[in-house]
Amino acid sequence: FYKNMEPLDTVSSTPVFDYLRKQFRLGQLSAIESFISQYISRWAALPHYEKEKTLRAFIFEYVTIITNEAIQAGIEISEMEDCAKLIMRLFQSGCTETWTQDVLELTSQLIDRIQKQHENNTNHLIRMAKEYIQKNLSDELLNLEQVSNHIGLSRIYFCKLFHQVEKISFTNYLKQARIDAAKNLLLTTNLKVFEISNAVGFSNPKYFSYVF
Repeated sequence: FYKNMEPLDTVSSTPVFDYLRKQFRLGQLSAIESFISQYISRWAALPHYEKEKTLRAFIFEYVTIITNEAIQAGIEISEMEDCAKLIMRLFQSGCTETWTQDVLELTSQLIDRIQKQHENNTNHLIRMAKEYIQKNLSDELLNLEQVSNHIGLSRIYFCKLFHQVEKISFTNYLKQARIDAAKNLLLTTNLKVFEISNAVGFSNPKYFSYVF
């Protein structure tokens, strides 16, 4: 079924679908629900055949958009197979009261998958960053730009993302990581203070003592 879906760039671009696409990208299920319910109500007075034809075309267009959005967001087609029955029911059944409910259920499932994919990707990037920090604590020049380049993100975006996930700024996290490493060395080795200072990225023992 998915192989027969139109590519995203061939789908009609109208204010209606542009709005729905934007809300889907933002994960705004309630806004989509409100808009679709109001939009479909315009066809209430149409003859049954005309109403079903119009609704079917609208739903096909919308489902095409959100499934393509999900694929572009990195969701594998195999991960959406459990959505296939819901989609096929939408297109095979007649005009029923459950159509809107089914469309919103599909929307909710795809948004949930995209959000989980984003969380997994984010967690993976932050783990990579923290591992890189731990391996390079002795580098006095280790900084935000160096770490963000390592994981392939812009400095500004990485800074915001790191704070969002870790609930602490990158600068404070790096400083705390160095202090924690120093504490461990103090407890487990016979290294002198200036040696520990160098080992965790402080070239100035006095500054290290101050921070510690």
